[in-house]
Amino acid sequence: MTCNEVWATATCTLTWATQGIWQPGMDATDVNAVDRTREPVVDDVLLQATATDNSGINVFRYPSPREAAKPLKVIGHTSHVTNVRFTRGNTLVSTGGNDSSVMQWKITNL
Repeated sequence: MTCNEVWATATCTLTWATQGIWQPGMDATDVNAVDRTREPVVDDVLLQATATDNSGINVFRYPSPREAAKPLKVIGHTSHVTNVRFTRGNTLVSTGGNDSSVMQWKITNL
């Protein structure tokens, strides 16, 4: 059984732990990517970030099993965000679609 397996990464958009990333009115194409921190940010808290079609990045606590969880929303790209990944030091890196940019995001507090 894999239900209690601890994975090195978590990049699947459709899991029990990502139910809360889906906000009201979203369809299955609105979240382009998801990633989870590899180590706790503070006090055993893991985070997950999503790349969305509305130029935004949403950051949630991990896991987010409740429907429509409240994210921290950050915007920097001028069009859809194609991917997000956390580095080993918990810096978030995002890539933009039409703006062809790469951004780094530092998590300073929760």
